Amino acid sequence: MKLWPKKKRGRRQSDSPRRVLIKQIVFGVLLITLLAGLLYGVWYVTRLPALTINTVEVVGGETISPESIQQLVNDGLRGDYFRLIPHRFVWFYPHDDIVASIEAKSRIKHAHLERNKQTLIAAFEEYRPNALWCERLTSTECLFLDRDGYAFAPAPKLQGSAFLRFSITDRAPVVGETIFDKEFIENTTAFIDTVYTELGFNIIQVEYTPPDELTYHVAGGGLIKVSMRMSAEETFDNLVTILTSDDFAHLKPGNFKYIDLRYGNKVFINEEMDEPENNEAATSSEDGAAQ
Repeated sequence: MKLWPKKKRGRRQSDSPRRVLIKQIVFGVLLITLLAGLLYGVWYVTRLPALTINTVEVVGGETISPESIQQLVNDGLRGDYFRLIPHRFVWFYPHDDIVASIEAKSRIKHAHLERNKQTLIAAFEEYRPNALWCERLTSTECLFLDRDGYAFAPAPKLQGSAFLRFSITDRAPVVGETIFDKEFIENTTAFIDTVYTELGFNIIQVEYTPPDELTYHVAGGGLIKVSMRMSAEETFDNLVTILTSDDFAHLKPGNFKYIDLRYGNKVFINEEMDEPENNEAATSSEDGAAQ
C-alpha cells in the first residue's frame, strides 16, 4: 500500500490589530444603530393617538368639585418614564400614584380608576359628615366625623346644633383618628334620638370620660350623666321614670343643672343652677322615682 505524503497546512495568519479594531467599530455602530432604532420605535409607538389617554372623566362628587379631581388625574398623567414612555400610554399609566393622590385629598374616602380605550374614568366616594369631634362644647375648632367615627377633615366654624358634637375629656381632636367606633356612635345617637322623640330634650353634645362615663349636654341648659356599664334602654327607662314623677315633672332644659343616672336605680338631681359644684345640693331618688 502506497502512502501519500501529507500536505503541510499553511499556518493561519491571525487578524492584525487594525482589522480587529475595524470589526469592533463596525459591530459597535450596528449595535448602537439597532438600539437607537428600538428606542425610537418605543418612543414613537407609545405616542400613537390610539395608544394614548386623551380624555379624563370624573364620576361622583357632592361637595368636592369634579374639576379638582380631573386636575389631579391630569397632573398624574404628565411626564414620562425615563424620558421615553409617556405617562399617558394606555398600558403603563401610573394607576397607583394617581389613586393615592386622589385619596390624599381631604374628605375623599375611596378612589377608583378604570380605562375605557383612550378615556380614563376616575370615580371617588366622599366621607359624609355625620357629627363633630370638638375639644369642648364651646370650641370652634372641630373635626368632621363620619358614621364610623373617623375624623376625616377640619370643619368650618359652625354655629348652632347642625351636627351633634362629641368630645373626650382632656383629649384634643386629631385628623385621621377613629377615636369613637361605629357601635359607640350608633348607640349614643339612638339614645339621643329616643330622648328627643319621647321627652323633647335636644341633646347637642356627648362628652366621654374614660373609661365608661358619658355626659349628655342638653340644648338650653342641663346635663344628663350616664354610665356605659348600663344599657341604653335601662338608662332611658330611669330617665323617663324621673321626668314623669310628680316631684320632677317640671324639669325642663334650663331649670336643672344635671340628672345623674350613673348609679342604676339611685338617681341624683341638682336643680340649683347658680350654685358652685362643690356646694351643690343633690336630691336622691330610689328606684328612679323621687321619694
